[in-house]
Amino acid sequence: MRQQTPFLLLVFWLLCFPEIIYSQSINLGDPPVLNFGKKQYKAGTQVWDIAQDHRGIMWYGNNEGLLEFDGIHWRLHPLPNRTIVRSVRPGKDGKIYVGGQDEFGYFAPDAQGNLQFHSLRNLVQGMDQKLGDIWNIAVRPEGVFFRTDHQAFRYFNGQLTALFPNDTDLHFMGEWKGQLMIQDGTRSLYVFEQDHLRKLDNPGQFSAGTISGIIPLGPDSILVTTIKNGIFLFAGHQFTPWKTQDDEFLKQNIIFCAGKQKDGNLALGTSLNGLVILDKQRRIFRLINKKNGLQNNTILSLFIPERGGIWLGLDNGIDFVDASSPFSTVFPDGELQGTGYTAQVFGDQIYFGTNTGLYTNRWAHYYTPTLRKAFDKVLNSEGQVWSLTNLNGHLLMGHHEGPFEVRSESAQKLANIQGIWKYVIHTPGLALAGHYNGIALFEQVASGWKFRSYLKGLKESSRLLAKDKNNFLWMAHPYRGVFRIKAIPESDSLLVDFFDNRHGLPSAQGNHLYQVGSGVIFTGQTGIYTYVPETNKFVPEPDFTAVFGPNVHIRYLLEAPNGDVWYATDTETGLLRVQNSTLGKKVTKIPIPELNDKLTVGFPFILPVDEHNVFIASDHGFIQFNPSLYFSGQDTVLRLVLHDIRLKNGPDSVLYGGHSGPDGHFTPIKLSANQNTLMFSFAVPDVPGGEFIQYTHFLEGSAEGWSDWTAETDMVFHNLPPGQYTFHFKARNQHGKESAVQSFQFHIAPPWYASPWAYLVYLLLAVGLFIGIIQRQQQKFAREKRGLVNLHEEQTKVSKEAINRLENEKLEAEVRHKNQELASATLHIVQKSEILNAIHEELEKLKQSAAGSVKLEKEIHQIIKMLEQDARTDADWEQFSHHFDQVHSDFLKRLSEAHAHLSPNDYKLCAYLRLNLSSKEIAALMNISLRGVESSRYRLRKRLGLDTEDNLTDYLMRF
Repeated sequence: MRQQTPFLLLVFWLLCFPEIIYSQSINLGDPPVLNFGKKQYKAGTQVWDIAQDHRGIMWYGNNEGLLEFDGIHWRLHPLPNRTIVRSVRPGKDGKIYVGGQDEFGYFAPDAQGNLQFHSLRNLVQGMDQKLGDIWNIAVRPEGVFFRTDHQAFRYFNGQLTALFPNDTDLHFMGEWKGQLMIQDGTRSLYVFEQDHLRKLDNPGQFSAGTISGIIPLGPDSILVTTIKNGIFLFAGHQFTPWKTQDDEFLKQNIIFCAGKQKDGNLALGTSLNGLVILDKQRRIFRLINKKNGLQNNTILSLFIPERGGIWLGLDNGIDFVDASSPFSTVFPDGELQGTGYTAQVFGDQIYFGTNTGLYTNRWAHYYTPTLRKAFDKVLNSEGQVWSLTNLNGHLLMGHHEGPFEVRSESAQKLANIQGIWKYVIHTPGLALAGHYNGIALFEQVASGWKFRSYLKGLKESSRLLAKDKNNFLWMAHPYRGVFRIKAIPESDSLLVDFFDNRHGLPSAQGNHLYQVGSGVIFTGQTGIYTYVPETNKFVPEPDFTAVFGPNVHIRYLLEAPNGDVWYATDTETGLLRVQNSTLGKKVTKIPIPELNDKLTVGFPFILPVDEHNVFIASDHGFIQFNPSLYFSGQDTVLRLVLHDIRLKNGPDSVLYGGHSGPDGHFTPIKLSANQNTLMFSFAVPDVPGGEFIQYTHFLEGSAEGWSDWTAETDMVFHNLPPGQYTFHFKARNQHGKESAVQSFQFHIAPPWYASPWAYLVYLLLAVGLFIGIIQRQQQKFAREKRGLVNLHEEQTKVSKEAINRLENEKLEAEVRHKNQELASATLHIVQKSEILNAIHEELEKLKQSAAGSVKLEKEIHQIIKMLEQDARTDADWEQFSHHFDQVHSDFLKRLSEAHAHLSPNDYKLCAYLRLNLSSKEIAALMNISLRGVESSRYRLRKRLGLDTEDNLTDYLMRF
């Protein structure tokens, strides 16, 4: 029965770890390690817990709070009391549950996508509980559980429940067969079921010490790691030690945390010696510590993402160990990390040639941590190693110091030749060696190989050599041209033909050659060629030209044992996978971007050992590559996250924090007109550092299509006009695998002067302006009409005034005429009165003279009587006053109204004065003397109430 134990264990491991059949890469190299120091993540040194949410975002419990990392951007979320975050677990509800010192609760996104802390500390009030540090959190369907040193709480449906009596010592909380398990200070084990804790019956205790990790192996098998006592297996009803080859090492270095990789290997974080990875045979497959990549040997926390790699929370920093990477590094010269030039598996040894010498180690499928580092320097190999060649079962080394044959861990010099580049079999027992100044001949003897002679005919440095099927040796000199060489050992000579651009090559410079199959492929500065003997010309090689194109510059070609061809150009390195079918060979070109610019400059070298192990010389040691692992992991779906949206015009301000609810829905944001310069930041969280990840975007509403692919993770849009936008973005990896498109909507409002209200105001103003214009036109029309009317009226008035003036002038003329007539008539009357008075006086005199003649006296008396009657007629005042008022605007009438107390003679005197008659004329009209006129004028002034200085005539003229 005991003899079947190894077989049963093997069956058990194959069932528990089916990945064993896929992992055949040897553990000679060290996997890539990414270091993140506190200067990068800008927080405290210690990291106590690590978790990942459903989007791929990493969360770290740090001394200064909760750290967030999306693969590119770091962000710190401190607790309200600014204490250490000891534990963190994301929930499916989008909340991030955290435990600190005297504080616990969860972070949840607000409407702007920024995380806000919600404390559960207040729910402890009244429980008389001391919190201290919250060391573990478990998010389960039956609630969220928090463990302190002395209590465990269950948070469910908004209620917090204490699960233990006060001051119970608790050491661990984790998952046990799908249930929550807690270990107390007595090492008793409890599981939570049916809303309460139940103590396990069998086993009721774990007596081996404090548990540091629980790892499920199968349905009924569990591995339990302890702080100081190693690892134990629970299968059935009891714990048994899980023996390894390195139990004492694990116990001494303290297993502080543990996890299981996807390939079935166990990852153990130790307190004293970094990361230990155990394989399915319970061997230390890798030991990664400060000597080979970690920042610190004390691992406080460990997390293994579903998509590979191992996150380590250190006592000082955060590291990501890409333990599942198909790439690892080998430094055979240790800390020298010299440039790699050549390698060879020979017998049970593997050799690596560097610029510092030749190093060897045992060739095996598994290396213990100590053996993996035990490279021995081959004796007498110090200096530059150029090549290693297996010649008929002997390993020959091309060295700067000359030719050497390597035997186990020493090298024997074969001749004093300065600088051997490469060896090529010429015929059985003879080999040609290209050296710094031509070609030498070596022959095989019983003890090995020995130098025979220099071959005359070529003095060029012969580094690039290949032999065709016709046994011609071809040599390419990068600065001279191509040489075809026919070796004649019998005469120690060479027949040499020279080729350059006259023979179909693009130039005499930049030419290389490579052995592919039984032929030789030539490459120039551009193009890939083959030699045609019939035409003595080089022509483009059809198969390779079809794959690479006519203008490529090939830097390296190597045919692997399985028929695939490795290549390197100026821009990429990769593999031509050749598959045979009934229709012929199918060639698939597979670029490997991770190897771009990694090959040793000027001296590329690749050693394909098998489909799991390829060694590539680089500027720093060697790269170990597992092609099968590489090509099997290319279908992983990329997860893309939006980190944040920031406002860039002015001081940076976060508009959207990038966090959403569990449905992943982004809430659209609305921005003002001056918030129109935005920066979008995004990342692929499953690729720390974002190497080989490219992004493209499309701003719907602005751009016409997707942008070019770029490695930039921040995209800035300047001075976006108002409108509705949708920002689409996606990512792709080095294999061309694209993520799903993510979209985010936002709206930029128009400025106040372009808002709907403003346009309404503009419309009202326009309507008002239109109405105003119409009213103004109407007013203008009215004014013009009034102007025309006024002009007409003015013209009419002017016409009327002209007419009036003409009429007045006419009237004045008539008045003047009547005045003249009246004056003439008055003058006539005056003259007549004077004549009549004179006649009267003469008749009186005549009467006196004719006193004696009664008849004559009578006749004279009758004439006198007639004269008196005529005088009375001329002096008829009524007739005079009537005509006078017609001419002088009712002067006498107005005068009588103003001065009713005047006598008739006064009116006559006023009328005669108005006519501007002289006193003499007035005296004649009034039949009084001049003195009587003066007396009458004096009396008139008194009656009119005029002062002495007033002019009587002027007064009457103005009246």
